[in-house]
Amino acid sequence: IGEAKDWRRHLAGEYSEAYTGKMIRQARMIWRDAIDRKLLADNPFAAVKVGSARNPSRQRFIDRATIGKIIDAAPDPQWKLLIALARYAGLRVPSEPLGLTWADINFAEGRMVVHSPKTEHHAGKGIRVVPIFAELAPLLQAVFDAAPEGEAHVITRYRLANTNLRTQFNRIIKAAGVAPWPRLFQNLRSSAATELVERFPAHVVNAWLGHTEEVAQAHYRTVTDDHFAAAATAAPTRGVKVARNPAQQPAEMVGKLLQTAPPRAPLSPENTKTPENSGVWSGPPGIRTQNQGIMSPLL
Repeated sequence: IGEAKDWRRHLAGEYSEAYTGKMIRQARMIWRDAIDRKLLADNPFAAVKVGSARNPSRQRFIDRATIGKIIDAAPDPQWKLLIALARYAGLRVPSEPLGLTWADINFAEGRMVVHSPKTEHHAGKGIRVVPIFAELAPLLQAVFDAAPEGEAHVITRYRLANTNLRTQFNRIIKAAGVAPWPRLFQNLRSSAATELVERFPAHVVNAWLGHTEEVAQAHYRTVTDDHFAAAATAAPTRGVKVARNPAQQPAEMVGKLLQTAPPRAPLSPENTKTPENSGVWSGPPGIRTQNQGIMSPLL
């Protein structure tokens, strides 16, 4: 135990509290596995403080004006969409955008089905339904228009294992005349969470972004300059009661959303882009039908 605590002190002297906590948690898991296999009797890290996983100094809120410049500087429609999916829909990059197929996109109802490898080991958490926000619709349309016939995936150009999206994103940010920030893609997701919770109830935002309220409070929501400005200019109100409806539970919300999302269809010519008409969808029933398949940006 003493050596384990010495190691933690060494980590704390060299790295952030968040990284130190991460390493201690991983050490605990390794020792627990060894105990389960009857290789060890005790876990020396059980008594070692984990610490907070938060690092507020690395949190940034990326405002709309800044992300607009960056999207304009992106080299092609797929990069523009990739950035927008992270900033406006809070998708986890790279896994969730790269997992999107055209069978997951329902322009008629303004929704898309997002599959999350990070949370799929939790029962009922591997899939969620996310709105096609107004900022995303024209970018999705542009990628669809440029896609070759029969293409299944939405993002196709950056799927190789050796593709370093972070390095490329850094170049795009600098080309836009913006200084890069820490945790490039994670802070886009946290910016989306911060912004959305001001427009929609927290349980709805949590369902869309695929995290719990506890995680959202700890890792995603940020205090912005606009919050301070609004507080300084808002007139106080007295004696005004705001009517509130009982909050729907997150599990109920996800259940209702998923009622409209059919199981992911196997990729085939029937649910990929078709040659008959670049604006007509012939995907499986429940995704888009031929009667409701005329694509038009939701502006």
